[in-house]
Amino acid sequence: MINNISSKATISSTRIQSTSSDSVLSTSDLHNKKKQVKKTPLSPPIIVCGIKDFVSVRAELIDIVGNENLSVKASKNSLKIQPSNPNAYRAIIHFLKDAEAEFHTYQMKEDKALRIVLRNLYPTTTPIEIKTVLEVSGFSVSSVTNVLSKIAKIKLPLFFVDLEPAGINNNIFELNYLLNRKIKIEEPYKQRTIVQCQNCQEYGHSKAYCSYPSRCVRCASQHLTSTCTKPRDTPAKCALCNDDHPANYRGCQIHTNL
Repeated sequence: MINNISSKATISSTRIQSTSSDSVLSTSDLHNKKKQVKKTPLSPPIIVCGIKDFVSVRAELIDIVGNENLSVKASKNSLKIQPSNPNAYRAIIHFLKDAEAEFHTYQMKEDKALRIVLRNLYPTTTPIEIKTVLEVSGFSVSSVTNVLSKIAKIKLPLFFVDLEPAGINNNIFELNYLLNRKIKIEEPYKQRTIVQCQNCQEYGHSKAYCSYPSRCVRCASQHLTSTCTKPRDTPAKCALCNDDHPANYRGCQIHTNL
């Protein structure tokens, strides 16, 4: 049995004798104090497969990051590790890579780039103009792309702006004017699809955070799809269900059962 230790804040209540209106904390004061307390977001979980001795692995992880900086949950085939902070997350990832462990994880929130949709600028506005004026305002811009209409391929008054991971970049949603024109900034539409790893072909994580053995999308063998020598005129084999189709086929029974 795994014991997870979490620190609990002790709250003491003090009775306030009110002699004047200045000595009383108003509801709005308490609300503002609560707003000032920011919770530190948890780092992404790390799912490790192929572990034969869960107890030993847990002990090693505690030696690396400390008992208070992680929790673990074991299942029949995997161990879910939940680091409590970015430093613990990075240390565990480093340890697992050195041990050549089979695992997958997810991108940390603080490392995620930000993409926004910029509306209402003239289509003739160049991406470099937009990038320059945003950087002068203090934003860290990696790229600006003018969106084209799907059929006619005509430039639209619509731009994708990709920003580097930086706290100040979240303030971009407060912009109302750019290049002397009233603009509108939105988050892009998020597709409701389950990501499929292009390394191991499993669903639920991406290639960038996968350390499982590679599986070919066409022949199911343990190699990268880019190195496959299977003739394209021969039937494919799914790495997930072994049927005669590529592993990324949306009609695969594994995908339809998700």
